[in-house]
Amino acid sequence: MCPPAADSSDSLDPQDDPVALVGGDDRVRDHYEDPFGLGGVDQPTHAAEISNPFTGDRVRIELRLEDGEIDEVGFHADGSVVCQAAASMLCQHVDGLAIDAVRQMTASDMVDLYGESLKPGQQKCALLPWRCLDRAIDRPLDDESDDSVVQFGGPSLGEES
Repeated sequence: MCPPAADSSDSLDPQDDPVALVGGDDRVRDHYEDPFGLGGVDQPTHAAEISNPFTGDRVRIELRLEDGEIDEVGFHADGSVVCQAAASMLCQHVDGLAIDAVRQMTASDMVDLYGESLKPGQQKCALLPWRCLDRAIDRPLDDESDDSVVQFGGPSLGEES
């Protein structure tokens, strides 16, 4: 399980440093402390949100797709240092890429993108943003639909008689 992220007001005592606790390097620290794409996207066209109840991680990836490319990408994440840093790394990596190139990205590519500091037990945390991005590409936001209503495709109760 990935240790939770600490409050940014915590001291930098090595025992209390959340990046050091997960074995993160300077690159992980940079993405955790100054994340790329944090806060989402203005006027996203696609989005998805997923969570892992076992690790406590939750990620939302927002995209603005235009002409077969990722015009803008951003995220919101709660949970572990690994998940938050991985979301930042992923957003920076795919920003401006063709959707076809992003679809070819594998779990192994995401692990490689995170780097050598990733321990086997942290892989689920690092892969969550990648899984979320994959879903977001296939989930366009429709201004006229209500996402809170689940549609099953069958007749409504009012149609039965």
